[in-house]
Amino acid sequence: MNREVPQAGAINDPSEGSLLNAGFIGLTFLFFLTSSAMAAFFQLHSYLQSIQVSPAWIGFIIGADSLASFVVQPICAPYLHPGNGRFWMAVGIVVMAASLLAYSSGKSLGALVVIRITQGAGFVCFLAAMMATIVGYIPPSQSGRGFGFLSLVRLLPYAVVPPAMTSLMARSISFPVILVGFALLIACSLVLLFFVRPTVGPRGDKQSGGAGPVGFRETMEGLKDRWILALLAINLLVFMCYTVVFFYISGYGRYAGIPGTGLFFTIATLMMVVVRLFGSTFFDRFDKSRITAWCLAVLATAFFFLPYGTGWAFYILASIFGIGWGAIMPLLNAMVFDASLPHLRGVNLNMALVTMQGGFFLGPLAGGLVLVSAGYATLFVLCCPLSLLALAFLALKKQQKG
Repeated sequence: MNREVPQAGAINDPSEGSLLNAGFIGLTFLFFLTSSAMAAFFQLHSYLQSIQVSPAWIGFIIGADSLASFVVQPICAPYLHPGNGRFWMAVGIVVMAASLLAYSSGKSLGALVVIRITQGAGFVCFLAAMMATIVGYIPPSQSGRGFGFLSLVRLLPYAVVPPAMTSLMARSISFPVILVGFALLIACSLVLLFFVRPTVGPRGDKQSGGAGPVGFRETMEGLKDRWILALLAINLLVFMCYTVVFFYISGYGRYAGIPGTGLFFTIATLMMVVVRLFGSTFFDRFDKSRITAWCLAVLATAFFFLPYGTGWAFYILASIFGIGWGAIMPLLNAMVFDASLPHLRGVNLNMALVTMQGGFFLGPLAGGLVLVSAGYATLFVLCCPLSLLALAFLALKKQQKG
Protein backbone atom coordinates (compact mmCIF):
# COMPACT_ATOMS: atom_id res chain seq x y z
CA MET A 1 0.00 0.00 0.00
CA ASN A 2 3.04 2.25 -0.13
CA ARG A 3 2.19 4.84 -2.75
CA GLU A 4 3.98 7.97 -1.55
CA VAL A 5 7.37 8.93 -0.24
CA PRO A 6 7.21 11.10 2.91
CA GLN A 7 8.31 14.64 2.29
CA ALA A 8 10.54 16.01 5.01
CA GLY A 9 9.97 19.46 6.38
CA ALA A 10 6.46 19.86 4.99
CA ILE A 11 4.75 20.25 8.37
CA ASN A 12 5.73 21.12 11.90
CA ASP A 13 7.40 18.40 13.92
CA PRO A 14 5.47 17.71 17.16
CA SER A 15 8.66 16.70 18.90
CA GLU A 16 8.96 20.45 19.50
CA GLY A 17 6.16 20.00 22.04
CA SER A 18 3.28 21.80 20.32
CA LEU A 19 0.09 19.83 19.76
CA LEU A 20 -1.36 22.47 17.46
CA ASN A 21 1.14 21.92 14.67
CA ALA A 22 0.17 22.35 11.02
CA GLY A 23 -0.23 18.63 10.31
CA PHE A 24 -2.49 18.04 13.30
CA ILE A 25 -4.68 21.03 12.44
CA GLY A 26 -5.01 20.06 8.76
CA LEU A 27 -5.97 16.48 9.51
CA THR A 28 -8.49 17.42 12.20
CA PHE A 29 -10.23 19.84 9.84
CA LEU A 30 -10.47 17.09 7.23
CA PHE A 31 -11.85 14.83 9.95
CA PHE A 32 -14.46 17.46 10.76
CA LEU A 33 -15.77 17.56 7.19
CA THR A 34 -16.08 13.79 6.83
CA SER A 35 -17.74 13.54 10.24
CA SER A 36 -20.31 16.10 9.10
CA ALA A 37 -21.40 13.67 6.38
CA MET A 38 -21.63 10.78 8.84
CA ALA A 39 -23.77 12.81 11.24
CA ALA A 40 -26.50 12.95 8.58
CA PHE A 41 -27.33 9.29 9.27
CA PHE A 42 -29.07 10.28 12.49
CA GLN A 43 -32.22 10.13 10.30
CA LEU A 44 -31.43 6.80 8.62
CA HIS A 45 -33.81 4.81 10.83
CA SER A 46 -36.71 7.14 10.00
CA TYR A 47 -35.81 7.11 6.29
CA LEU A 48 -35.78 3.31 6.15
CA GLN A 49 -39.19 3.27 7.82
CA SER A 50 -40.50 5.79 5.29
CA ILE A 51 -39.54 3.58 2.32
CA GLN A 52 -41.14 0.61 4.07
CA VAL A 53 -38.07 -1.51 4.73
CA SER A 54 -38.98 -4.53 6.87
CA PRO A 55 -38.44 -3.73 10.59
CA ALA A 56 -36.54 -7.00 10.96
CA TRP A 57 -33.89 -5.74 8.49
CA ILE A 58 -33.60 -2.10 9.58
CA GLY A 59 -31.09 -2.82 12.35
CA PHE A 60 -28.90 -4.86 9.99
CA ILE A 61 -28.93 -2.14 7.32
CA ILE A 62 -28.08 0.56 9.85
CA GLY A 63 -25.11 -1.44 11.12
CA ALA A 64 -24.00 -2.80 7.74
CA ASP A 65 -21.58 0.06 7.10
CA SER A 66 -19.48 -1.25 9.99
CA LEU A 67 -19.14 -4.71 8.45
CA ALA A 68 -16.42 -3.47 6.13
CA SER A 69 -14.26 -2.46 9.07
CA PHE A 70 -13.93 -6.08 10.18
CA VAL A 71 -12.13 -6.88 6.92
CA VAL A 72 -10.67 -3.62 5.61
CA GLN A 73 -9.15 -2.21 8.79
CA PRO A 74 -7.34 -5.28 10.21
CA ILE A 75 -5.83 -5.96 6.78
CA CYS A 76 -4.87 -2.36 6.00
CA ALA A 77 -3.84 -1.03 9.43
CA PRO A 78 -0.46 -2.85 9.69
CA TYR A 79 0.59 -1.40 6.32
CA LEU A 80 -0.63 2.18 6.69
CA HIS A 81 1.89 4.83 7.72
CA PRO A 82 2.59 8.55 7.21
CA GLY A 83 4.20 7.86 3.85
CA ASN A 84 1.07 6.45 2.19
CA GLY A 85 -1.64 7.90 4.43
CA ARG A 86 -2.52 10.80 2.13
CA PHE A 87 -3.24 8.53 -0.85
CA TRP A 88 -5.49 6.19 1.13
CA MET A 89 -7.35 9.07 2.76
CA ALA A 90 -8.18 10.30 -0.75
CA VAL A 91 -9.38 6.83 -1.79
CA GLY A 92 -11.62 6.64 1.25
CA ILE A 93 -13.16 10.05 0.63
CA VAL A 94 -13.93 9.26 -3.02
CA VAL A 95 -15.61 5.97 -2.07
CA MET A 96 -17.64 7.71 0.65
CA ALA A 97 -18.82 10.44 -1.73
CA ALA A 98 -19.87 7.90 -4.38
CA SER A 99 -21.81 5.91 -1.76
CA LEU A 100 -23.70 8.99 -0.55
CA LEU A 101 -24.74 9.73 -4.13
CA ALA A 102 -25.99 6.16 -4.55
CA TYR A 103 -28.73 6.53 -1.91
CA SER A 104 -30.76 8.50 -4.46
CA SER A 105 -31.27 5.41 -6.63
CA GLY A 106 -30.77 2.47 -4.26
CA LYS A 107 -33.95 1.63 -2.38
CA SER A 108 -34.14 -2.17 -2.53
CA LEU A 109 -32.91 -4.24 0.40
CA GLY A 110 -29.91 -5.60 -1.52
CA ALA A 111 -28.93 -2.19 -2.87
CA LEU A 112 -29.11 -0.57 0.57
CA VAL A 113 -26.91 -3.26 2.10
CA VAL A 114 -24.30 -2.89 -0.66
CA ILE A 115 -24.34 0.91 -0.38
CA ARG A 116 -23.94 0.81 3.38
CA ILE A 117 -21.04 -1.67 3.23
CA THR A 118 -19.31 0.34 0.50
CA GLN A 119 -19.81 3.55 2.43
CA GLY A 120 -18.35 1.86 5.49
CA ALA A 121 -15.33 0.66 3.53
CA GLY A 122 -14.66 4.21 2.36
CA PHE A 123 -15.00 5.70 5.82
CA VAL A 124 -12.80 3.00 7.40
CA CYS A 125 -10.15 3.49 4.72
CA PHE A 126 -10.11 7.24 5.38
CA LEU A 127 -10.16 6.89 9.15
CA ALA A 128 -7.46 4.22 9.31
CA ALA A 129 -5.13 6.23 7.07
CA MET A 130 -5.81 9.42 9.02
CA MET A 131 -5.11 7.73 12.36
CA ALA A 132 -1.89 6.15 11.10
CA THR A 133 -0.75 9.61 10.02
CA ILE A 134 -1.92 11.81 12.88
CA VAL A 135 -0.29 9.84 15.72
CA GLY A 136 3.03 11.21 14.53
CA TYR A 137 1.86 14.73 15.37
CA ILE A 138 0.63 14.13 18.94
CA PRO A 139 3.30 14.68 21.61
CA PRO A 140 3.25 11.72 24.07
CA SER A 141 2.85 14.07 27.03
CA GLN A 142 -0.37 15.47 25.51
CA SER A 143 -2.20 12.28 24.50
CA GLY A 144 -5.30 13.10 26.56
CA ARG A 145 -5.53 16.60 25.16
CA GLY A 146 -4.84 15.42 21.60
CA PHE A 147 -7.54 12.76 21.54
CA GLY A 148 -9.89 15.03 23.44
CA PHE A 149 -9.47 17.60 20.68
CA LEU A 150 -9.98 14.97 17.96
CA SER A 151 -13.14 13.76 19.66
CA LEU A 152 -14.35 17.35 19.95
CA VAL A 153 -13.83 17.92 16.24
CA ARG A 154 -15.84 14.81 15.41
CA LEU A 155 -18.61 15.85 17.79
CA LEU A 156 -19.31 19.34 16.51
CA PRO A 157 -21.32 18.15 13.48
CA TYR A 158 -23.49 15.99 15.74
CA ALA A 159 -24.55 19.09 17.67
CA VAL A 160 -25.83 20.78 14.51
CA VAL A 161 -26.62 18.21 11.83
CA PRO A 162 -29.41 16.17 13.56
CA PRO A 163 -31.70 19.17 14.26
CA ALA A 164 -30.81 20.67 10.87
CA MET A 165 -31.74 17.39 9.18
CA THR A 166 -35.07 17.36 11.02
CA SER A 167 -35.76 20.93 9.88
CA LEU A 168 -34.80 20.26 6.25
CA MET A 169 -36.88 17.11 6.00
CA ALA A 170 -39.85 18.95 7.50
CA ARG A 171 -39.54 21.26 4.47
CA SER A 172 -39.90 18.28 2.12
CA ILE A 173 -36.18 18.03 1.32
CA SER A 174 -35.63 14.29 1.09
CA PHE A 175 -32.94 12.33 2.91
CA PRO A 176 -31.17 11.23 -0.35
CA VAL A 177 -31.07 14.84 -1.60
CA ILE A 178 -29.40 15.98 1.63
CA LEU A 179 -26.84 13.19 1.22
CA VAL A 180 -26.00 14.50 -2.26
CA GLY A 181 -25.07 17.81 -0.64
CA PHE A 182 -22.81 16.05 1.83
CA ALA A 183 -21.21 14.05 -1.00
CA LEU A 184 -20.21 17.30 -2.68
CA LEU A 185 -18.90 18.67 0.63
CA ILE A 186 -16.52 15.79 1.30
CA ALA A 187 -15.45 15.65 -2.35
CA CYS A 188 -14.34 19.27 -2.04
CA SER A 189 -12.41 18.38 1.12
CA LEU A 190 -9.90 16.49 -1.04
CA VAL A 191 -8.21 19.86 -1.58
CA LEU A 192 -7.03 19.77 2.04
CA LEU A 193 -4.84 16.75 1.34
CA PHE A 194 -2.46 18.98 -0.62
CA PHE A 195 -1.65 20.72 2.67
CA VAL A 196 -0.94 17.49 4.57
CA ARG A 197 2.53 16.31 3.69
CA PRO A 198 3.96 14.07 6.44
CA THR A 199 7.60 14.45 7.36
CA VAL A 200 10.00 11.76 8.47
CA GLY A 201 12.39 14.20 10.11
CA PRO A 202 13.69 13.23 13.54
CA ARG A 203 10.53 11.12 14.17
CA GLY A 204 11.21 8.71 11.34
CA ASP A 205 12.66 6.00 13.54
CA LYS A 206 10.85 3.01 14.99
CA GLN A 207 10.67 4.40 18.51
CA SER A 208 8.92 7.60 17.45
CA GLY A 209 6.21 5.88 15.51
CA GLY A 210 8.12 5.37 12.32
CA ALA A 211 7.31 6.11 8.71
CA GLY A 212 7.06 2.53 7.44
CA PRO A 213 4.61 -0.35 7.88
CA VAL A 214 4.53 -2.39 11.09
CA GLY A 215 3.43 -5.60 9.40
CA PHE A 216 0.89 -8.24 10.37
CA ARG A 217 3.15 -10.38 12.59
CA GLU A 218 4.27 -7.51 14.79
CA THR A 219 0.68 -6.28 14.99
CA MET A 220 -0.39 -9.63 16.42
CA GLU A 221 2.50 -9.54 18.90
CA GLY A 222 1.33 -6.13 20.11
CA LEU A 223 -2.19 -7.44 20.68
CA LYS A 224 -0.93 -10.03 23.18
CA ASP A 225 -0.90 -7.27 25.80
CA ARG A 226 -3.92 -8.01 28.04
CA TRP A 227 -4.40 -4.37 28.94
CA ILE A 228 -4.63 -3.43 25.28
CA LEU A 229 -7.18 -6.22 24.74
CA ALA A 230 -9.16 -5.03 27.77
CA LEU A 231 -9.26 -1.48 26.41
CA LEU A 232 -10.46 -2.78 23.05
CA ALA A 233 -13.23 -4.77 24.78
CA ILE A 234 -14.32 -1.68 26.74
CA ASN A 235 -14.34 0.32 23.52
CA LEU A 236 -16.60 -2.25 21.85
CA LEU A 237 -19.11 -2.26 24.72
CA VAL A 238 -19.18 1.53 25.04
CA PHE A 239 -19.95 2.02 21.36
CA MET A 240 -22.54 -0.76 21.28
CA CYS A 241 -24.47 1.08 23.96
CA TYR A 242 -23.87 4.48 22.38
CA THR A 243 -25.26 3.41 19.02
CA VAL A 244 -28.38 1.95 20.62
CA VAL A 245 -29.24 5.42 21.88
CA PHE A 246 -28.07 7.23 18.74
CA PHE A 247 -30.10 5.19 16.28
CA TYR A 248 -33.19 4.42 18.37
CA ILE A 249 -33.81 7.48 20.53
CA SER A 250 -35.74 9.22 17.74
CA GLY A 251 -38.16 6.30 17.38
CA TYR A 252 -38.48 6.05 21.17
CA GLY A 253 -39.45 9.73 21.35
CA ARG A 254 -42.28 9.20 18.87
CA TYR A 255 -43.38 6.03 20.69
CA ALA A 256 -43.39 7.73 24.09
CA GLY A 257 -44.93 10.97 22.82
CA ILE A 258 -41.88 13.07 23.71
CA PRO A 259 -41.71 16.16 21.45
CA GLY A 260 -38.44 17.38 19.93
CA THR A 261 -36.49 14.15 20.35
CA GLY A 262 -33.73 15.56 18.14
CA LEU A 263 -32.99 17.92 21.03
CA PHE A 264 -31.85 14.92 23.10
CA PHE A 265 -28.73 14.45 21.00
CA THR A 266 -28.21 18.17 20.65
CA ILE A 267 -28.04 18.47 24.45
CA ALA A 268 -25.91 15.33 24.80
CA THR A 269 -23.53 16.50 22.09
CA LEU A 270 -23.23 19.99 23.52
CA MET A 271 -22.29 18.49 26.89
CA MET A 272 -19.73 16.26 25.15
CA VAL A 273 -18.31 19.36 23.47
CA VAL A 274 -18.09 21.22 26.78
CA VAL A 275 -16.37 18.28 28.50
CA ARG A 276 -13.80 17.92 25.73
CA LEU A 277 -13.28 21.64 25.27
CA PHE A 278 -12.67 22.45 28.92
CA GLY A 279 -11.79 19.06 30.37
CA SER A 280 -9.26 17.64 27.91
CA THR A 281 -6.30 19.31 29.62
CA PHE A 282 -7.23 17.47 32.84
CA PHE A 283 -7.16 14.08 31.11
CA ASP A 284 -3.36 14.11 31.28
CA ARG A 285 -3.21 15.25 34.93
CA PHE A 286 -5.24 12.48 36.57
CA ASP A 287 -5.47 8.69 36.41
CA LYS A 288 -7.26 8.05 33.11
CA SER A 289 -8.53 4.62 34.17
CA ARG A 290 -10.11 6.03 37.34
CA ILE A 291 -11.96 8.71 35.38
CA THR A 292 -13.09 6.01 32.93
CA ALA A 293 -14.45 3.90 35.80
CA TRP A 294 -16.55 6.78 37.09
CA CYS A 295 -17.86 7.45 33.57
CA LEU A 296 -18.93 3.84 33.10
CA ALA A 297 -20.74 3.83 36.45
CA VAL A 298 -22.58 7.05 35.53
CA LEU A 299 -23.53 5.72 32.09
CA ALA A 300 -24.81 2.43 33.52
CA THR A 301 -27.10 4.37 35.86
CA ALA A 302 -28.32 6.64 33.07
CA PHE A 303 -29.17 3.66 30.84
CA PHE A 304 -31.21 2.10 33.66
CA PHE A 305 -33.33 5.23 34.11
CA LEU A 306 -33.66 6.24 30.44
CA PRO A 307 -36.94 4.35 29.75
CA TYR A 308 -38.50 6.09 32.77
CA GLY A 309 -37.40 9.59 31.90
CA THR A 310 -40.22 11.89 30.78
CA GLY A 311 -40.48 15.64 30.44
CA TRP A 312 -37.46 17.49 31.80
CA ALA A 313 -35.97 14.25 33.16
CA PHE A 314 -35.53 13.07 29.56
CA TYR A 315 -33.29 16.03 28.77
CA ILE A 316 -31.45 15.87 32.10
CA LEU A 317 -30.53 12.30 31.19
CA ALA A 318 -29.28 13.62 27.83
CA SER A 319 -26.88 15.89 29.75
CA ILE A 320 -25.68 12.99 31.89
CA PHE A 321 -25.06 10.84 28.83
CA GLY A 322 -23.17 13.73 27.24
CA ILE A 323 -20.86 14.11 30.23
CA GLY A 324 -20.11 10.38 30.35
CA TRP A 325 -19.57 9.94 26.62
CA GLY A 326 -17.68 13.23 26.42
CA ALA A 327 -14.97 11.99 28.74
CA ILE A 328 -14.81 8.25 28.15
CA MET A 329 -14.35 8.16 24.37
CA PRO A 330 -11.16 10.26 24.14
CA LEU A 331 -9.85 8.67 27.35
CA LEU A 332 -10.06 5.18 25.84
CA ASN A 333 -8.03 6.28 22.80
CA ALA A 334 -5.53 8.08 25.03
CA MET A 335 -5.09 4.96 27.18
CA VAL A 336 -4.48 2.82 24.07
CA PHE A 337 -1.91 5.41 22.92
CA ASP A 338 -0.20 5.45 26.34
CA ALA A 339 -0.16 1.65 26.74
CA SER A 340 1.25 0.95 23.26
CA LEU A 341 4.90 0.73 22.28
CA PRO A 342 5.66 3.87 20.22
CA HIS A 343 5.86 2.12 16.84
CA LEU A 344 2.57 0.27 17.55
CA ARG A 345 0.50 3.33 18.48
CA GLY A 346 -0.98 3.83 15.04
CA VAL A 347 -1.92 0.20 14.47
CA ASN A 348 -3.34 -0.26 17.99
CA LEU A 349 -5.46 2.86 17.60
CA ASN A 350 -6.72 1.41 14.35
CA MET A 351 -7.66 -1.76 16.23
CA ALA A 352 -9.59 0.51 18.59
CA LEU A 353 -11.39 1.86 15.52
CA VAL A 354 -12.22 -1.72 14.51
CA THR A 355 -13.88 -2.30 17.87
CA MET A 356 -15.67 1.04 17.53
CA GLN A 357 -17.03 -0.07 14.17
CA GLY A 358 -17.91 -3.40 15.77
CA GLY A 359 -20.03 -1.47 18.24
CA PHE A 360 -21.67 0.44 15.40
CA PHE A 361 -22.59 -2.90 13.81
CA LEU A 362 -23.54 -5.00 16.82
CA GLY A 363 -25.39 -2.20 18.63
CA PRO A 364 -27.99 -1.51 15.91
CA LEU A 365 -28.21 -5.20 14.93
CA ALA A 366 -28.87 -6.46 18.46
CA GLY A 367 -30.92 -3.37 19.20
CA GLY A 368 -33.23 -4.03 16.27
CA LEU A 369 -33.82 -7.62 17.39
CA VAL A 370 -34.45 -6.62 21.02
CA LEU A 371 -36.75 -3.81 19.95
CA VAL A 372 -38.93 -6.10 17.84
CA SER A 373 -39.24 -8.71 20.59
CA ALA A 374 -39.14 -6.73 23.85
CA GLY A 375 -39.62 -3.00 23.22
CA TYR A 376 -37.70 0.19 23.96
CA ALA A 377 -37.56 -0.15 27.76
CA THR A 378 -35.74 -3.48 27.62
CA LEU A 379 -33.51 -2.23 24.82
CA PHE A 380 -32.14 0.67 26.87
CA VAL A 381 -32.02 -1.12 30.24
CA LEU A 382 -29.88 -3.93 28.76
CA CYS A 383 -27.16 -1.35 28.14
CA CYS A 384 -26.76 -1.03 31.92
CA PRO A 385 -25.17 -4.49 32.49
CA LEU A 386 -23.08 -4.05 29.33
CA SER A 387 -21.62 -0.85 30.81
CA LEU A 388 -20.93 -2.66 34.09
CA LEU A 389 -19.17 -5.43 32.16
CA ALA A 390 -16.95 -2.77 30.57
CA LEU A 391 -16.22 -1.49 34.07
CA ALA A 392 -15.07 -4.97 35.11
CA PHE A 393 -12.47 -5.03 32.31
CA LEU A 394 -10.64 -2.11 33.94
CA ALA A 395 -9.36 -4.61 36.54
CA LEU A 396 -6.85 -5.81 33.92
CA LYS A 397 -4.91 -2.56 34.14
CA LYS A 398 -2.24 -4.33 36.21
CA GLN A 399 -1.26 -6.12 32.99
CA GLN A 400 -0.24 -2.82 31.37
CA LYS A 401 3.36 -2.68 30.27
CA GLY A 402 5.43 0.18 31.45
